[in-house]
Amino acid sequence: MPFPCLVLALAGCLSVSSAASAKGFTYESVAAGLDDPWDLAPLPDGSVLVAERCGKVHWIGEGGARAVAVDLSSRVECGKKDAGLVGLAVSSGSPPAWLVVLYRGKGPSFMKVGKLPLKKGATGYTADAAQEVVVLDQLPAFKPEHDGAGLRFGPKDLLYVATGDDEKPETAQSLTSLGGKLLRIGLDGKAPADNPKFPGAPIGSLGSIWAIGLHRPTRIAVDLTTGAVVVGDRGILSSDEVDVIAAGPANLGWPRFEGKSTYGPGADVPMSKPDPMLPAHVSEHPGTPGWVVVSAPYGGKGTRPFPAHYTGAIAVADGYQKTLTMLSKAGETWTAEATEDLLPLGVRSMAEGTDGLLYVVISDTSGGSLGRVLFGDTPPVVTLVTPKDGEGYSAGAVLALSATATDVEDGAIESGFAWTVTLQGPGGEAGPVVETKTFQGKSASYAVPADAAIDGRLTVRVSVKDSAGTVAEAHRTLQPSVGEVTLSATPGGFTLTVDGATVTPPITRTWIAGKRVPVSCPEEATLGAAKDLYVFDTWSDGGAREHDYIVQGGKPTLTCAMRVYGAPAKDAGGTGSAFPEPPPATGGGGASSSGESGCAPTTEPERSAAVLLLLAALALVLRRRRA
Repeated sequence: MPFPCLVLALAGCLSVSSAASAKGFTYESVAAGLDDPWDLAPLPDGSVLVAERCGKVHWIGEGGARAVAVDLSSRVECGKKDAGLVGLAVSSGSPPAWLVVLYRGKGPSFMKVGKLPLKKGATGYTADAAQEVVVLDQLPAFKPEHDGAGLRFGPKDLLYVATGDDEKPETAQSLTSLGGKLLRIGLDGKAPADNPKFPGAPIGSLGSIWAIGLHRPTRIAVDLTTGAVVVGDRGILSSDEVDVIAAGPANLGWPRFEGKSTYGPGADVPMSKPDPMLPAHVSEHPGTPGWVVVSAPYGGKGTRPFPAHYTGAIAVADGYQKTLTMLSKAGETWTAEATEDLLPLGVRSMAEGTDGLLYVVISDTSGGSLGRVLFGDTPPVVTLVTPKDGEGYSAGAVLALSATATDVEDGAIESGFAWTVTLQGPGGEAGPVVETKTFQGKSASYAVPADAAIDGRLTVRVSVKDSAGTVAEAHRTLQPSVGEVTLSATPGGFTLTVDGATVTPPITRTWIAGKRVPVSCPEEATLGAAKDLYVFDTWSDGGAREHDYIVQGGKPTLTCAMRVYGAPAKDAGGTGSAFPEPPPATGGGGASSSGESGCAPTTEPERSAAVLLLLAALALVLRRRRA
């Protein structure tokens, strides 16, 4: 049975036109890899805070740069459906002073609102979990699907908090319960003196009630100019509603009414004053679940605003559909314009950014992401050329970075490329950040530190901005190239010094490719049953007896070779001589090559032969003595 207009005398009978098509909107992804994101808060500098349901709040900046702003995981209960850190808000000002969170706490089943000082640093915005102050506690939260998930700042930095009925429909109309309510409080948790007065409502925390009759509010939004509050409220059957509250006190009608129809099981629940108001919009989804998401009336400011006729419109989405609906009001009539198949499934929250774009968080089976809706521009298509897919990196290597981008409007894009290279230490995705480097241009190069870890990882991101300012991104994660080096010796029986340790070859060691490893072979050693004297001959990589070996990828072998003393030494040409040639005669020292000393001149071959005979005799004597 439709809502009777006479019941709605206080609100007026509003009509909603049939849905029209909204053309020109496009959607682009900003940051992927989030874990079940549930709410977001745009910041004055254009960056965004995103809350993950299990307690982490991420800061996401230009080009996809990101960092954990605060981690509340230890105090957030997220094991039950739809429960956890579900609301996020930032106070006004530049920089904002407070980060406010709405979450289900561990232990007893209650929701709470906490505030934390928010600071802006070199790597984005951060807050200290140890500084959290609980503003509002003991909000009903027995049933996770009925917790409520609405948290936003309004004018004068007053907080609006929406609560669910906790699966007790009668509480939505009760003035002695905070269940099923829209609350308005200060940052001190107290009700402002100008809050509306509900007939028969007790004083104390119940004085914070701004509106009653809510069922399962999924999102709220507040017009910072007028103070009007937009509520997205899930139905129990097939009707989700969007309510626009110009001022309190207000009654949204649950459980007597759902959408614009009466709800049979709630017919006997006593209704409190004022009389229920009519929704601005009802989303019907017979036989399928719903999750209604709303934004504040569109401001139309920033560098990339929607067309002027959307100023003041309310954006509406559904987590189970792909449609974006823009609600515009003329007089007492709301007009709905819908764009089909625009958004990904899993929309959890929306908010207008300082640039005029509509930012959206998505939570789906693949994890989660941050995206945005823009008008009249197609995002660029970015291709990361190098490093190639599957390519690894080596310590000390220089990686070539290159990318291309095309755009429907611009064609091939030659400028607006921004690179971010992040090197992490051991620990995979959670590993500590060793360094982050940024570059500009279609191509660049990155020098990997010589001490890069064997179990780290390297992430290369490139973002490209087209002529309309639309940004798209591509990224690739590289794993270190590894060398399994076998150290051997010929002949066997002597030790090597490798990376400061004494080892007995053959032995295998694993390092990151490109690492410089100090290696040393003995200068001499007595080996074999005959106790022959051996001296250093060569390393297989051509290095000196003591040198830094540069690790090669794969499974290379590095061999130290020694030779019997007096045996020919190897040279680069593969030949050798038993002993080095003596130095040539010089003109100094009083002797001359012309025989002026009075002795018969000695030819070079004769002198060399004599030296060789002398050295051979000496070697024979030494060998016999050692034996």
